[in-house]
Amino acid sequence: LQAPRLVAPGLTAFFEDWAEHGRPPYDEFVPESLRGDSAVISKAAQSSGGRCEVLSIASEDLRADRTLVEEMVGINGAQLKYAAAELRADLAIATKAVENYPGAFEFASEELRANKRFVLEAFNDENEFGYEPKGMAKFVSKELLDDPEVIEHVLMDASAFQYMSDAVRANPDWVKKAAEDDRPQAFRWASSELQSDPEFVKQLVDHVTESGSCMPHDVLEFASESVRGNRDLM
Repeated sequence: LQAPRLVAPGLTAFFEDWAEHGRPPYDEFVPESLRGDSAVISKAAQSSGGRCEVLSIASEDLRADRTLVEEMVGINGAQLKYAAAELRADLAIATKAVENYPGAFEFASEELRANKRFVLEAFNDENEFGYEPKGMAKFVSKELLDDPEVIEHVLMDASAFQYMSDAVRANPDWVKKAAEDDRPQAFRWASSELQSDPEFVKQLVDHVTESGSCMPHDVLEFASESVRGNRDLM
């Protein structure tokens, strides 16, 4: 076996090594005195340039340290998952994490994922690095997914439509909205009634092809077999 790259002189070297080579499988070599030193953890995070989830190796006390956690999620939002439960339920800290990395939404508390203000902040197109919150809709409170304002924001991700209520997925207007902006694949999760309705499918084809960036087959792919066999739509 390859000898481990030992931690020397401290966590800074450990995380510089991690950033360059990938996380080494020997966290136990990091002494507790370093895991519990906020200055060392902070310096290590800065030296890794946000490429490493430094908070994962911090002591439990530091994971509950509001000042340190706020700094960590500002460097790499994904580190929210290592924060103490009470900090994952902190609106300001969780918001800062999703502003840095929208995928951090998954690690916010259940209470926050049912908080409309927080959800609207998470699902916006103005986060720091331009990341989209793809796949995050499944973590949104089911009650909020019936709120029109929340639906508007969440539908920036086409795959989010699969997590909507039956009523939303059977609503022609919401299906059209979900399929806009080069997202025709959202029709995959529309109700079977709409997928089998030739008149609606024709309307949707016209709606999503107006920009010229989508083709009819992008919609017809998800229509029912009977509709796909309709010559008037070909």
